[in-house]
Amino acid sequence: MKSVTVAVCSRNRGPALQRAVESILGSDAVAGIDASIAVDVLVVDNGSTDDTAERMHRLAARDARVRYVHEPVAGISVARNRALHEAQSDIVIFVDDDETVCPGFVAAHLDVYTTQPTCSAVGGAMDLYFDDGEPRWVSPALMGLYSSYPVVEGALHRVATDELLPFGGNLSLRIADANACGGFSTTLGRVGKSLISGEETALLEAMRASGFEIWVTGAARIRHHIPTERARVMWVLRRSFAQGRTEQRIAGGAEWSGAVLHLFFGGLRLLLKRKSVNSRVFVEYLVHRVYWAGRLTEIVHSRRTH
Repeated sequence: MKSVTVAVCSRNRGPALQRAVESILGSDAVAGIDASIAVDVLVVDNGSTDDTAERMHRLAARDARVRYVHEPVAGISVARNRALHEAQSDIVIFVDDDETVCPGFVAAHLDVYTTQPTCSAVGGAMDLYFDDGEPRWVSPALMGLYSSYPVVEGALHRVATDELLPFGGNLSLRIADANACGGFSTTLGRVGKSLISGEETALLEAMRASGFEIWVTGAARIRHHIPTERARVMWVLRRSFAQGRTEQRIAGGAEWSGAVLHLFFGGLRLLLKRKSVNSRVFVEYLVHRVYWAGRLTEIVHSRRTH
């Protein structure tokens, strides 16, 4: 292995992007890497209209490891596919622009490919950090909507068939294997204000179905920063609705009766399981409702378009 690319895709988040890139460039992030391995930080600007370009050009002038490309077609899947194309290495590590990486981050990913030479993808821990403190109504059941991916510090294992796949904010891929499975689907992933996601899940499922190994390590950790505007009930409801559409789109099919039953009666079972109703339980109830509303919406949408 001669080099590795760390890719950050971003749109109109100049300050957060700069924080993310600077954390990757820090000496702690690349500590432990063999001196012969070059680290390339690739920034894919997905059509930003803020000061993203200026910030990245200044960073690139200070540090030759930073490479900036502009991708005008909006969509995280488009941007990530551009990163797969632009990467000048066999392995790319994806980091989101609202994250900062922890010490030894890059080496932790590369170590898995060294010790497990047949692996094709590696995921790491995503630890949440609410910029203004965690709201009281956020329960453990909602953490997944914020892309929490807990992994014990010393863990290292191959992802089992029934295990939750890693998230794209802390994910490395063998580029050739990812491309062999079609890359990131442009029918999934966030575009503009849409919160439909799942592009990395669909790719990893395709890779696993093709026999490629996916591993998880607790040594590769990121801090996922949650800004004030996302620490609100309305954002969580929008996110849950989009998650329903996402999972229905990935699953396919058009069986609406089950979705209707879950929408109208599933929440009652959730409430009955709780001994009392407080703000956390009530938000969970609302999240459950809008999730199934999202699935039903996607079923109706798919019927109309096919």
